[in-house]
Parts: sequence; C-alpha cells; structure tokens
Amino acid sequence: MAIFVGSTQINDIKIGSTAINEVYVGSNLVWSRGLTVTEGYLAISVFGQTLYYYGYSAPLSFGSISGNINGAAVNASYFLGALFILTLSGNRAQNFFTSITPQGGSALASSAATRSYDSSSGRTTWTWTGVSKPSNWDGSGTSTLVVT
Repeated sequence: MAIFVGSTQINDIKIGSTAINEVYVGSNLVWSRGLTVTEGYLAISVFGQTLYYYGYSAPLSFGSISGNINGAAVNASYFLGALFILTLSGNRAQNFFTSITPQGGSALASSAATRSYDSSSGRTTWTWTGVSKPSNWDGSGTSTLVVT
C-alpha cells in the first residue's frame, strides 16, 4: 500500500531515529513498512531439470525474514518458476490478510491464491500461479513484502 504527500510517494517514516512500521487512520491500516526478506536461493535438480527457489524458506534453509503477518510467523516466502508461495505458522483463514505485494511486483490478493493447511507441520500455505518474478528477486540482497 502506498501513502503520498501530493504526488510524492512516502517510503520511509521515522520519528527521530525510530522507524515507524505501520500508520493507521482510526482502525484502518493506511501504510506499512512491510517485511524485509534477506534473499537466498536454492537450486534443486529434479528429473534433469533445475528448479530455482528465490526468497526465504525456514524449512528449506535459505534466506531470512524480519517481522510477522498479523502475529503469525512467516515460514516461507519465495518465487519458484511462475509461482509465489507464502507459508505462515498456524491454521489461518483464506482472508487472514487481504493482499501481499512483493517489491517490484504486483499485489497478489489472498482470495486469488490456493490455500492449504498442513496439520503435521501446523502451517498454512498460499500459492499464486502465473506470477512473474520481479528482477530484484535474484537470491541476493534484500526485498520487501507489503501485506494488507
């Protein structure tokens, strides 16, 4: 989500040296700093084809992430081919969040994802198909995920 002063988009809000992570008008979230993904990547060869994962996954041990989504730990957020995958701790409803926007990409509505819950791991996964991986998600540096 974006916040503007005139036609200038605001990307960073601080009070003194303290970073502000969210701005509300009443009970409505109007701006969020987002989650910072320190990217990693994983290459796996399957049936002679190499699959590249870009982003963060605790179970697969690459990258890291700061923050959580509505109090739920983020277990994974990565691109795999034309897929974007987000995994959170706990059994979460389809509409646990409204959308997620990977830096450099388009907003992905939670309602447009396939949601599944794995009771053995206690994790909920949303999978979006037909997603183009932004060029900045290359397995190095940091990228931001903005969640509404």
